[in-house]
Amino acid sequence: MGVRYKKKRSKLPLILAALVLLVLLAVAALWFSQQWKPSTETVVVAETETTNEDSGADEEISYDGPPRNLEELIERYAATQGGPEKISQIKSLRLRGEIIQGDQPIEFQQIKRRPNMSRVSLETPLFELITTTNGDQVWRQYAGRPEIFEVTGVDRERVLSDSRIVSPLWTERDNPGALTMLSDEMDDGVLYHRIKVALPNRPEAIYWLDPETYLEHQITSTNSDDKEVVTRFGDYRKLGWLTIPYNIHFIIDGDPTMEIQLEKAEMNIGVFESFFDPPEMTGGEWPPKSPAGS
Repeated sequence: MGVRYKKKRSKLPLILAALVLLVLLAVAALWFSQQWKPSTETVVVAETETTNEDSGADEEISYDGPPRNLEELIERYAATQGGPEKISQIKSLRLRGEIIQGDQPIEFQQIKRRPNMSRVSLETPLFELITTTNGDQVWRQYAGRPEIFEVTGVDRERVLSDSRIVSPLWTERDNPGALTMLSDEMDDGVLYHRIKVALPNRPEAIYWLDPETYLEHQITSTNSDDKEVVTRFGDYRKLGWLTIPYNIHFIIDGDPTMEIQLEKAEMNIGVFESFFDPPEMTGGEWPPKSPAGS
């Protein structure tokens, strides 16, 4: 008889890709804060009451040994997220929190809607930078300023990829060559399962899954300078049938560079598709060469 691995049904988060996008926007925001000083007008969001219904009591499930192949690992990954039916019930998400980098905290809010619509606002005392996509076009604007800039190239592809609600470990499971099961590897005394994700126009990423809970421990990849980037997750909390990491650390070449502290997460908030309608692009392509009107 095989060794039985038992665990409570913890539900894996589906918002990790959304949070990675905030790192890129935070860097852009900090750089442009030295050049732009728009008014403090904020974006008004019209939405319905949030619904964060729990799926009921946790269930005890068990497995005969570790997963033998990628298909089994993805099945367990889906089970800890509530299963395919629960995954399909996630229509929208709203995240609020703070990005900590150096001595200048940045408040953020991200609203996402299926299938791949997203609006992220980053706010400091000097400005509010907003990035939006309807799943096709990507644009940026400063709150209180009339210019709307079209985002193109690699930056556009990154925003489009990170606008998905569901993790690529689920969405790309039937895409040939996108996912590869790697050998288990030790970190901090734990032997983690690993899956490599290879998507067009994106650096390869390796997802490290906890062998007991199947929650993400970390994601490792490289940046444009070929430096190792480690995204590490912690402080998991319940959101309906999901489990969300409220604390995320980013480590580049071994040096901690940024932290995201989530304050609130909401699911199925009822945001309308028209909220992501593209405007007329009046500011040219991003990044702007100089502040408008200068």
